[in-house]
Amino acid sequence: MSPFLLMVMMAAPQAKPFEGVLEYRLVLQGGSGAITTSVSALGVHTSGTVKYLDQVTQTTVVVRARDAEVSWVWQASEKRFTKLPVAVAPKREFKAELKGPATVAGVPCVVVVLTGADGVSEYCSAVGFVGDETREFLVASAQRLAPDVEAALRSVKGYGLVVRLKQTSADGKVLTGFELSKVKPQKVDKALFDVERAG
Repeated sequence: MSPFLLMVMMAAPQAKPFEGVLEYRLVLQGGSGAITTSVSALGVHTSGTVKYLDQVTQTTVVVRARDAEVSWVWQASEKRFTKLPVAVAPKREFKAELKGPATVAGVPCVVVVLTGADGVSEYCSAVGFVGDETREFLVASAQRLAPDVEAALRSVKGYGLVVRLKQTSADGKVLTGFELSKVKPQKVDKALFDVERAG
């Protein structure tokens, strides 16, 4: 690399970490749904609605920067958030293949296919989109990205915000997933992370 090009790259302004709202569509066999994820320096607030057959389920999960080892889950019957420690997931073996670039809702991503005993999962990861490691970790926690999946994605340099996921069971009969539909950079209300006072 030429010294001039190196100087230009060093002088280029670094992108600010993402703050705003991400809207996703859920794809389920026999159902549908939507997820809204708010990302800020304080954490990640995710709320989702799933309609499966004739039942509608609503969920809200908060992962905060100050206590990132736990998730806070809204208990509608008690009108309060409760702590949910991160579960230890079994380690699975995956074959990871980097397939190439794509774009979802205007966000560039890389497609990675993970093949394992449970079936095939196609991730499209927006590598570096969130903008800093802390927020990436919080988003991964909110998206319930298991450590073995994270490791497989990292092994082919395909780890980042998941903007699209397609999962097919080993027998090819069950199809699930989600896809980013809208990105809204905006200031996120800090009250979303005040789980002690919610209710």
